[in-house]
Amino acid sequence: MKKTFLLLAAAVLVLQAAPLCASAAYDDSIDLTVIVLNQDAGLGKNLSVRLLRNDAADAQSKDLDKLCTAVFSDAPIEQFTLQTLGEDGTEGPGIAISLFRGDKTGILGGGEVTDISVAQDLTSLSLGFLITNGGELQLYNAAEETADVFFVRSHVSSSIDDGKVDVKFSLKDAAGDAINTVSLKVDARDALAANGDGEVFVSALAAGTHLLSAYSKSGAQIAKSHFTLSLEDSTGLAALNPSNPTVSVAGGLDKVYVQADISGDLVKIGRVSPLPIKPGTKPMEVVFALKGRLLDSAGAPLPSVKVSLGDCSATTNADGFFWLNALPADKYKVTALDANGKQIATSVLLVEKNDTTGIRDVSMDSATLTVTDNAGTVYLSMRLTGDGAITFTAASESNIFAAAPSSSPSAARPSSAATKGSLSSFADNGSYFSVYIYLFLFILVLIILVVTLIIKTAFSGKRTKH
Repeated sequence: MKKTFLLLAAAVLVLQAAPLCASAAYDDSIDLTVIVLNQDAGLGKNLSVRLLRNDAADAQSKDLDKLCTAVFSDAPIEQFTLQTLGEDGTEGPGIAISLFRGDKTGILGGGEVTDISVAQDLTSLSLGFLITNGGELQLYNAAEETADVFFVRSHVSSSIDDGKVDVKFSLKDAAGDAINTVSLKVDARDALAANGDGEVFVSALAAGTHLLSAYSKSGAQIAKSHFTLSLEDSTGLAALNPSNPTVSVAGGLDKVYVQADISGDLVKIGRVSPLPIKPGTKPMEVVFALKGRLLDSAGAPLPSVKVSLGDCSATTNADGFFWLNALPADKYKVTALDANGKQIATSVLLVEKNDTTGIRDVSMDSATLTVTDNAGTVYLSMRLTGDGAITFTAASESNIFAAAPSSSPSAARPSSAATKGSLSSFADNGSYFSVYIYLFLFILVLIILVVTLIIKTAFSGKRTKH
């Protein structure tokens, strides 16, 4: 009897440990590179960032390096808060981020929590943030390569001597448009004409004070000022004196980007950055997830049909549902293939950004889907015609479909494609796994108990005979 109780106790312990094993098997993480720039000054001096999970005890803090970058190894694929911290540890603006595994890498709308889909096999992700003039931390872009977050970072090392810096000037007027009709001259060097984007590249400037002069196309001097180049521990605009600002460059950095305008007779420097950032010219690509339902001409669901929008595809389940993740606004050729790969219908869907989500301009072979910037998931109803076309009958950000029958679990949202602010799907990843574990252990315990009882009965019988 004691053995039976011991076996039961062991079984209980194993069953309690099973969920932990199941969840551990589905733990997921990623190397996360965070770039934080100040929209006004290019760099928040001596900033650090903190990654806060649900448990504050799990907080990780990193100082930004000279390229405004911090790397978090093994960041969780789940919801967390990214908090900026000042030099004295005071909390600055923060933002709630939810990472989840999906078909592509992209941003699914905003709101209180910003959802970011991370491609299934991706092991590193870069996120770019701006501290806006209004004091908010704004997600600027998400990319699989760090260099894509804020334009292309120069990978070419400067061939100049140590202690000298290349400076790329970007000239803008009060409206933010490029000034491309002037040339710039530094000290006694030759004047260099601005390109079509108002950019002038000046190489190998040493620390010290330099004279900056601007000339019109006719060669007349129209503005001038001085600026002081200082090698320090951070990059930014250290002094705002209009006639002689101080441009601070972190030691070891061989290139800086300076934004300037021509104000009266001054060449006025307004921003200095270690990265070629141009806020507003490359906004983040906001994408959406599409949950669709495909019906035949009689309104019955079509199972096992491969639906493709461009290079994204999914197969409908028994109730005609399919899921496509991280779609940007674009023009898509929509095709439907049967289980044998034969095309059974085709159409064209134009996706546009708008202030409402809906479907319009519907014809036999095309339609326009309008999607808001904050759309996390769009529900789209599609129907095949008898003429090999696909018509689009309804679209909404609210679930326009009736709940899928319990016999068709795949009709529900896949666990890898969470909607805004929801992380419950991650717990669902191991749901079936956990059920099988419990079932296996339960059967195992029953077998052990039956065998134990048989052995005990056999021994009892022998003792009785003796």
